[in-house]
Amino acid sequence: MLGALPPVVLVDWYNTLSTSTFWSQWASPGHPMVHAYDAIQARRLSTDRLRIADWMRGRLTSEQFNLGLANELGLDFDELHPAFIESCVAMRLDFPDVCLSVRRIRGRGGKVFVATDNMDSFCRWTVPALGLESVFDGVLSSHQVGSSKEDLSTRGDDGFFRIHLGERGVEPGECLLVDDSESTVEP
Repeated sequence: MLGALPPVVLVDWYNTLSTSTFWSQWASPGHPMVHAYDAIQARRLSTDRLRIADWMRGRLTSEQFNLGLANELGLDFDELHPAFIESCVAMRLDFPDVCLSVRRIRGRGGKVFVATDNMDSFCRWTVPALGLESVFDGVLSSHQVGSSKEDLSTRGDDGFFRIHLGERGVEPGECLLVDDSESTVEP
């Protein structure tokens, strides 16, 4: 028994556990690729939202996304993609002590999952680089189920949570969700 905690805790990744970004090593003023970083960020915030949404729903791989981005921005894919992987591997938890809290919850019989709207890159490079598979009970990612946390299924319920929780035999009322997005945590 967990006392006041429900048996399952779901924790968001971006802006909750980590504020790390893609190509962050290029962001420093004076870096030879800062112009590319700025162009990528401008594109991401303006015209690339649909491709990013497809990527987060598993309709594009990281290679496909980066090839399209390289072509659109006139960048060399053979430089862009390895730097992308490097940034995925370099991502960090903003509060490393969270691992101790997760281990305590798990030690008391609870399950703790990263629940994230994310791309294939997260499970391919970030999770192994940080050893998250040994800290959390698993990763629930939008790219795995083709649905984001805000998507509704054809039945009118939340596809992301319904699919992931259903696969684990967990009811939504048995979960605590920790997320920075108000639209995700609203009842």
